Amino acid sequence: MIDAATIFKRKELVWNLVIRTLKIRYKGSALGFFWTLLTPLAMMAIYYIFIGILADFRAGFITQLLTGVIFWQFGGMCIGDAPNCIAGYSNLVKKTYFPRLILPLSMVIANFINYLLSLVVLVILLVVISLTSGGQIDMTMIWLLPLTLILQLSLIMGIVFIVSALNVFFKDVAHLISIVMQALFFMTPIIYPVEMVKERLADKYPALFALYMLNPFTSLVSLFRKAFLGATVEIPAIWSFPVSLCLSVIILALGLYVFNRMEPHFADEL
Repeated sequence: MIDAATIFKRKELVWNLVIRTLKIRYKGSALGFFWTLLTPLAMMAIYYIFIGILADFRAGFITQLLTGVIFWQFGGMCIGDAPNCIAGYSNLVKKTYFPRLILPLSMVIANFINYLLSLVVLVILLVVISLTSGGQIDMTMIWLLPLTLILQLSLIMGIVFIVSALNVFFKDVAHLISIVMQALFFMTPIIYPVEMVKERLADKYPALFALYMLNPFTSLVSLFRKAFLGATVEIPAIWSFPVSLCLSVIILALGLYVFNRMEPHFADEL
């Protein structure tokens, strides 16, 4: 069983892998880190255009879309990279002993650094949008951001640990996870406001709405938007946040359990 103390003793290895991951991601790229920002902005522009064709814009649509896409990018990058966390280091895993948990952990940390930098740019963009549209930016609830990041990080790490371990034994996981993530993207209020789902489901199909709100990403993106947009964001089901807290912790614990159970067999399978 790998504990925090074991990981801390290997902190230099963790940091070296973080730096290596960042260098590989931007190796040969002229724009480097800016691709981390350009990608969600380009996707936001595409969604903004085509959703605008299909439906009327609501007040604050552009800021909700921007915050949603930035929020999703971190999880999408981490879970998309997860299948190769262990399999991509097969030679290292087979030749040298070290806590294998370090591999997915360092990848998540590297992406989290990118995420934090993108949040700085997000604030700048929100200020620019507010000034150019004549509105006012409301960040009175920004104190919610640390809690949101902790819950989001816990949830994503748990998923990454499970996916990275399973992919060593079942190569189809890499293909399956892309389908699951695409479905989850549309089942989470990233490119649409959660209030829209509440209007259509809460009264007519309360059980279905409750199931929708049990998706931990739904509550977390709502909390994320609340941190940056304040009173302009409605909280559709306050009970969902304690559930999200519990689910994030449970998924993290489950991820650690699955990873630790499978780790002794990694070298034999690779």
